[in-house]
Amino acid sequence: MSEETIVKLKSDGDLVEQQFADRIAAVIPSYAKVWAEYIGNDGHAHALPMAGVEREVLDSREKQWQRIYTILESLALCWEIEDDLHKITEITGFRSYAQNLNLWMAFHSHMGRIHDMVKAVAGELDRPDLLKPFDEYWKDRHIVLHGPKVPMKWVYNALAVPALGETPKHWNDKMLWQELKSTDFEFVSTGVSKILRELEARLERCFADLRKSMPAKHGWRPVSWNAAVKNLNYDVTKQVRANLSVSSSGQLSSAEFIIGSGTGTNISGAEDG
Repeated sequence: MSEETIVKLKSDGDLVEQQFADRIAAVIPSYAKVWAEYIGNDGHAHALPMAGVEREVLDSREKQWQRIYTILESLALCWEIEDDLHKITEITGFRSYAQNLNLWMAFHSHMGRIHDMVKAVAGELDRPDLLKPFDEYWKDRHIVLHGPKVPMKWVYNALAVPALGETPKHWNDKMLWQELKSTDFEFVSTGVSKILRELEARLERCFADLRKSMPAKHGWRPVSWNAAVKNLNYDVTKQVRANLSVSSSGQLSSAEFIIGSGTGTNISGAEDG
């Protein structure tokens, strides 16, 4: 990925994209490439112009990008969960147990959300093959969230769980707790990290495919970043003029020297004040 792309993501991405720009570049660079080539940010939390296309093409971009961005958000939150789980070095009582369990269940909720978004994107493209690598995450999520409690144990004062699925030595919601052997468990943090490294690789392959298949299917064209530069220059000019307005006391306050404020995106995707 070019240095220019990651610089754009760091400067013009939203809160999540800026926070995780380096990690995106390292493990899912195709996300940043799709964003820079077909989405962008005009400085007002809107996608950049895509010249010479019909309204339905722009609608397809909005619909598909909402899904892809949702995948990124859930992945970013899973990264946060992973960090939090590794910080819990031991279970000292109910509070730390509950924290560990809530993080683990939230992780699987996000895995299900990622699956659902990939399913929606693949459905629009008539590409069921794109979903197949993510099916096992949906099944694991179902076991955790819709089956009986997954059996757990303490190992060296840390929480351990069995691997999930239908294969031998894995837990599924058709089993009885006593069917699991003590050797079938792994630390929660270890299991989450293992899944995430697999997920990152699968998402990168998916995004790399989407970078080609979505423009071909929907008729997308590369966006013009010139619009973002024009908007930024216009906003800075307006702010400078406002800053030069003298207050009733005849002095400029320190707050009036902020230039270009309000031109970025906020967490909700709406325009800042």
